[in-house]
Amino acid sequence: MKFTRVLALVLVGIMAVVGLASCGVADYPEITVTIKIVADDAEDPILNTEVKIKSENPTVLEAFQEACILNEISYTLTEAGDSVADIQDYKDYTEKDTGIAHYWMYYINDVEPTSGKANVNAIADGDVITYTYVTFDPATATK
Repeated sequence: MKFTRVLALVLVGIMAVVGLASCGVADYPEITVTIKIVADDAEDPILNTEVKIKSENPTVLEAFQEACILNEISYTLTEAGDSVADIQDYKDYTEKDTGIAHYWMYYINDVEPTSGKANVNAIADGDVITYTYVTFDPATATK
């Protein structure tokens, strides 16, 4: 009789654990996006690959990091961790004497996002995310 109670309690416990575990883990759809990283030559990118992301709210930064990890591309995030600062030897910096800035800009399907950082801009299946190393000269900028 005692064995039956213990066995019943163990089975109830296992069912409870399995039930709680299945409630806590959502099965998010997998999306595939293309990540391109272009520095000096658009015809010879640093990276041009597809990655699969399975996340509740997939973002540009999440896809970028996955592509870099899978392809062993070194990168550094900003201090806030919300966007890319450096990729390989291409650094985010401003020349002190001229004010010319060098930094990474990203585009989703060839469109520059109007707001938000890479860690919050959502992506969808089939999107193409392009990181381009740009130079901005304030002396030649139109006002």
